[in-house]
Amino acid sequence: MRISFRDQRGRRIQETAVLEDLGEKGARISLSLPLTPGGQVGFHTAAFEVNAHVRYCELSDSGFAVGVDFAGNFRWDEKDWKPGHLLHLPTPENSPSDG
Repeated sequence: MRISFRDQRGRRIQETAVLEDLGEKGARISLSLPLTPGGQVGFHTAAFEVNAHVRYCELSDSGFAVGVDFAGNFRWDEKDWKPGHLLHLPTPENSPSDG
């Protein structure tokens, strides 16, 4: 997926991001550069584009982990688009029983 944002000089920057988690109101992405908490980013996927606000940016093993909240009334719905690469681990309610 891609994100876009303005740097300190006002230039528009586009960067490839790895989508790590996606929820109804926001997402967690991994980037090679930091983003400023409180800043705005454009969030571009195969199915939708939305503006988002940077909630946090933390140094991680693979670069920077960034949490974003979608702007406005946008809500992601798995029925509309489901990324194929996210890992869905079984929860106790839907995991197979041992006996």
